[in-house]
Amino acid sequence: MFKIVFQALAIIAYDDTTSTYRFRAYSDGHYLDTELIVRPKGFAWGYTFGPVTVKNMMQLDDNDDWVEVTETIIEPSPPLKSVQMKLHRQE
Repeated sequence: MFKIVFQALAIIAYDDTTSTYRFRAYSDGHYLDTELIVRPKGFAWGYTFGPVTVKNMMQLDDNDDWVEVTETIIEPSPPLKSVQMKLHRQE
């Protein structure tokens, strides 16, 4: 049996006015709206809230698996990996 520990909805949209991509995420009655940087075979987004900085990077590896890492930084401590996942598409 699975237990749900995190629920969120994220939307990526292109903003014609600023010529940028926006990452919008909704969870537990809160939302985040930040710029999404598109890279070859991946993307990155992040935000700062007070002393906390969150950086998320996604990249497709050589097997086209989705590899994603989220780092949380609270100065002066070093970055802490809060999420690390690798997803493989099933046929």
